[in-house]
Amino acid sequence: MEVWALEPHGFCEGVNRAFSMAEEAMKTATPLYSLGLLIHNEKVIDALRDRGLVALDERNSSLESLLRGLPDGSSVLFSAHGHDPKLDVIAKEKRIKAIDSTCPYVKANMNRILWALERGSSVIYIGRKGHLECEAALSLGERVYLYEEPREGFAPRYCAINESKPYVIAQTTMDEDEVDRAYGLISARYPEAVYAGGRCPSTVRRQTSLIEAPRDIDVYVILGSERSNNTNRLATLVKKHHPGAALIRAMDKRGLLSVDFSKFRKAALASGTSTDPETYQEALAYLKSL
Repeated sequence: MEVWALEPHGFCEGVNRAFSMAEEAMKTATPLYSLGLLIHNEKVIDALRDRGLVALDERNSSLESLLRGLPDGSSVLFSAHGHDPKLDVIAKEKRIKAIDSTCPYVKANMNRILWALERGSSVIYIGRKGHLECEAALSLGERVYLYEEPREGFAPRYCAINESKPYVIAQTTMDEDEVDRAYGLISARYPEAVYAGGRCPSTVRRQTSLIEAPRDIDVYVILGSERSNNTNRLATLVKKHHPGAALIRAMDKRGLLSVDFSKFRKAALASGTSTDPETYQEALAYLKSL
């Protein structure tokens, strides 16, 4: 079977930075807590747990509750997805050593939102409700409104925006089709809305690589966690742009061992930004051996 390795793959810059910060902090901080999963990849988190990281999963409780429950004076690594500024205040009150691994692109988006709010603008945030990055953005002010895919036109909550030029920004991991569709609906109601972008360059390159992949690929293998929004977007784009191809999702090579690839001639291997390089190369070597 011919295998097409889609570029880029492995960790993106933000994930690599967060992983490196965790490794460095664990050299001196015992234990080191991560507030929320550092990155959305259970395999990588388990490996860090084995080395001493105490990963506090945001699905189990609110980040505020998790932080308040930690011992005073402990060391905490904030995840790469950004966080509510009030958590910094709580950490200071508890004399917690806080290490911020927020992705630089996420941080830039949050700074853009604060800039708009300081100038009196409302902000429409195109994102995924419940995702840590989205919740961090929404925490920045009452005039930050989440864009949710409307069933019938605009959601009623947009009536709260009375200005003509709201500031529009997207979660870093959204795909271009989603953002374009959202902005089209937003600009229909607010023709002078200011779109500030926001998507991560690494995410854009991965999505573009997948969309522009050869038409004769008959199976796409996507590596990454189902908790990873950018990985989920890759799967969505396969279904939209390559509807005739099969789609297989897995965390790593082990998830591929039970798949019958004998009916496929050409495969493409892609990965979310939280999939480590070693996992990608192992899966690639396995597919090429078939």
